[in-house]
Amino acid sequence: MFSLPEVSPELAKPIMFVAISVFACFFLLQVYYYLAYWLSVIRRAGRTPEFLEAGTEPVSVVIYARNQADQILRNLPVWMEQEYPEYEIVLVNDRSYDESQDVIISMQARYPSLRVVDIQEQDKHPTDRKFAMALGVKAAAHARILFSHIDALPSSKHWIQYMQMAFDGGQEREIVLGYTGYTPYPGLISSLMQWDALRENLKLFGHAMRRRAYAGDGRNMGYLKGLFFFRKGFIAHVRHPSGEDDLFVNVASTPKNVGICLDAPAFVRINEEKSFQWFWKRKLKYVGNRSLFRPVDQTVLNYWAWNPWLVLFTALSGAWFSQQQPPFFWGVVAAFAVQLLLRWILLSVAMRRFQIPIILLMLPILEFLYLFLSMAWTIRASAGRPVDS
Repeated sequence: MFSLPEVSPELAKPIMFVAISVFACFFLLQVYYYLAYWLSVIRRAGRTPEFLEAGTEPVSVVIYARNQADQILRNLPVWMEQEYPEYEIVLVNDRSYDESQDVIISMQARYPSLRVVDIQEQDKHPTDRKFAMALGVKAAAHARILFSHIDALPSSKHWIQYMQMAFDGGQEREIVLGYTGYTPYPGLISSLMQWDALRENLKLFGHAMRRRAYAGDGRNMGYLKGLFFFRKGFIAHVRHPSGEDDLFVNVASTPKNVGICLDAPAFVRINEEKSFQWFWKRKLKYVGNRSLFRPVDQTVLNYWAWNPWLVLFTALSGAWFSQQQPPFFWGVVAAFAVQLLLRWILLSVAMRRFQIPIILLMLPILEFLYLFLSMAWTIRASAGRPVDS
């Protein structure tokens, strides 16, 4: 049977103190992360302000669609019937070869104000989503632009109102980030996607609230049209097939120009049941994009992805070397249990704030799967291998 080599009595106590000290460092960093990043997001999320400031700025909403005729038919009316004084919907129909064109024609008859940007497939000059979204931005008539996809729906008719308010944060904001989740469906895959959305949003908004925004989700975000042209569109990562949302935010964000909207009426959820293959590909795209983030963002995100494992391994090490010293041994066990309990409490509260209906008994299973998948995604991101759009 495998066993660790015996340690001489003279070295046993110094090694124990070193092991416990290393664990204490990672433990304190993890608790700091929970309280400084997660807790700040949780305290702000899911509110519905009683007083809704009247919108004054006109807004363009650019919605992306490709081969999604059914979703256009089902979801576009929800977007068209937002309650806001002055806004337009710009539907970007990107190289669709299903019945989308026919559905769009019927929708234009129903909603004459609907604007459509129709992208055709070009064999000699292949296009991608960035090209389509760039044309959507250019077609937008207003300075403030919000973005989403046709497979997602806002939580209320006041989505535009809440999101555009986030542009005004005491000073002019240029980027606004909102929460994107999933409509719940039965099954483990749906629960895993919702759990991933919860963890990713806690991370994303935790960094944004500390003035270090590193990404955004194209289904619920916005920025000024002028910022897009000032940054020369997607030129900084034009050769990368995806990342029209997160890579643009990573390039264009500063400590002062990002606003966030975590009010419940501004939540957006993907309302179509997705397969695990779709989810896996989406995550690989994201980690592929992450390899092009600013170096400091890559370093910080990779560290926080590994820190739960570092806490676990150093706790096991500290407990092993302190077996003969019960006060130290139980101190390590208690500290590990405290950070674990703190994590479960915060995640349970976050689920309520973000309206995620996951059964509490499933949390250990989802957390176990998430940690292993996160490690796999992080390794893939470190390899720097982009995934095609």
